[in-house]
Amino acid sequence: MPRWAHRYLGWVVLGLAAVTSTFGTAYAVLFGTQGGLIMTAGFGFYGAAMATAAWCVWRSRQEGGPDHSLWGRRMAVLAAGSAVYRVLVLPVFLWRTLGGDDGDLMPWEAEQAWLNIAAVAFTPLCVLVADHWPLKDRPRPKTL
Repeated sequence: MPRWAHRYLGWVVLGLAAVTSTFGTAYAVLFGTQGGLIMTAGFGFYGAAMATAAWCVWRSRQEGGPDHSLWGRRMAVLAAGSAVYRVLVLPVFLWRTLGGDDGDLMPWEAEQAWLNIAAVAFTPLCVLVADHWPLKDRPRPKTL
């Protein structure tokens, strides 16, 4: 990829990460989520993780060290976290779809529990994937 394209796309991704983390978290806090307080906290944690990763990508680029690509990988995997969340809640969708008009295959309490577990689990899952992605003899990034 040409350097100018990498830089341009990097700014686009940083901007989108800032918008997503800010407004997504604000929406979840102001209007709530289907899963209640636990799900709202999970989405808040995701927004904080996305904003932190975006800031660290920018900061590591300013410092010129090798951490830029590693933080970029973390941010990319977190950005894909929305799709990961959709996969985690797929059983609830299938239970609702296969349950007919009343969607009785899954009790309401079990559905809420599953949605809350998925909302809290998907961010650490994304961070674990990003941190353990195969590296080519590169050092691990510094902590904040």
